[in-house]
Amino acid sequence: LGAPISCSFTTAANNSFTINGVVGQYYILLVTNWCGGTGVVSISEAPGGGSLSCVPVCTVTASNTGPYCAGSTITLNASNAGANYTYTWSGPNGFSATGQSVTIPNSTAANAGLYTVTATGAATCTGTTTVVVNPIPTVNPTSNSPVCVGSPIQLNSGATGGTIAWSGPPGSSWAALSSNPVINNAQPIYNGNFTVTVIQNGCIGSGSLAVTVNPVPTASISGFYNLCAGQQVPAQNFTSTPAGATFNWTNTASGIGLPATGSGNIPAFTTTNNTNAMLIGVIGVTPTLNNCSGTTGYINVIVNPTPGMSTPPSNIYCDGANVPATVWTVNPGTATVSWSNDNTNTGLAASGNSNIPTFVATNPNLIPSQIPRFPTALFMLFQIPTIVSKRNLPTPERIVFSPSIGFPVIICHRPFIVL
Repeated sequence: LGAPISCSFTTAANNSFTINGVVGQYYILLVTNWCGGTGVVSISEAPGGGSLSCVPVCTVTASNTGPYCAGSTITLNASNAGANYTYTWSGPNGFSATGQSVTIPNSTAANAGLYTVTATGAATCTGTTTVVVNPIPTVNPTSNSPVCVGSPIQLNSGATGGTIAWSGPPGSSWAALSSNPVINNAQPIYNGNFTVTVIQNGCIGSGSLAVTVNPVPTASISGFYNLCAGQQVPAQNFTSTPAGATFNWTNTASGIGLPATGSGNIPAFTTTNNTNAMLIGVIGVTPTLNNCSGTTGYINVIVNPTPGMSTPPSNIYCDGANVPATVWTVNPGTATVSWSNDNTNTGLAASGNSNIPTFVATNPNLIPSQIPRFPTALFMLFQIPTIVSKRNLPTPERIVFSPSIGFPVIICHRPFIVL
């Protein structure tokens, strides 16, 4: 190529300039500051010893408006080729089209790749552009719903990479920038739909899921019973807030007459104690609603053993005889004995506690003139209606033992002794 030759144009309809060609040189006509209107360039050869071969120069630029997200429309543009050119496009997935600007709707990953445009006019030229189609981020949110009030809520976006944002149900004001956030203390305000949004390579994916937060049932459960074996514990009927809870219970001492486990209300039951010691049953009752368990309440039942004693033998004593002391044998050994006497004329008090002391037998019904005759006997019946068991309790209590045990003591006239 020779040195550039500068020339300028006027506003006249026709402008011309002359190039004194040099043999062996090539010349390119470059028009700048072109207004874009239609024009004609004519090249003519003056007489001389050389030859003239003019070939117009063609340049086309291909471009696109991407990168794109899957599902969006791809736009391909061709420029700089000049007027009176036609454009033919070819590309991936068998694509072909004509036009300076063409579109591909509902793009997919198969539409990504290299596109070529061919401009045809005074000359023919080509240009290329690469289209990028990014996938929409996959969002598959899950959670550990349903949960109970106070339990953690575990949210999982199911997405990898990108920016992940969560928002809670309306009114909760909860939000998080995390793939798998945790709400440590679930409350009723989190009962509803959670939304997760993922932004990756400029493409947005979103999803939602419903979270259920169930209330924890509450119930007023308490009770204390201090009973003797054979007495009855009343029925225990339970209610909850909210209503509808089921109740499961356990008993630490099945020997009191109640099974070790059960569900529902506890029916009235008669206490038992087949030991010589106090039995303490702790009944724990737990309400459950929608797999949410409330606070366990406790009912305490103390069952004291029924005390026993040996029955003293019956004897006949004559008036004035010393009746030996009666020492009770009781079980358990902590039990005490209360006794009563239905005939104080025998010389013994009407009642007493613990052992019966020695006393002198008397019979005020003696008839001296009838001494030779068989004497009339005076019968005395000791009634032992109650046995008292002392227990280590905050307030001393007595346990009535029934039935009472009785034995007769017969006091006869002297000088006869009836054995």
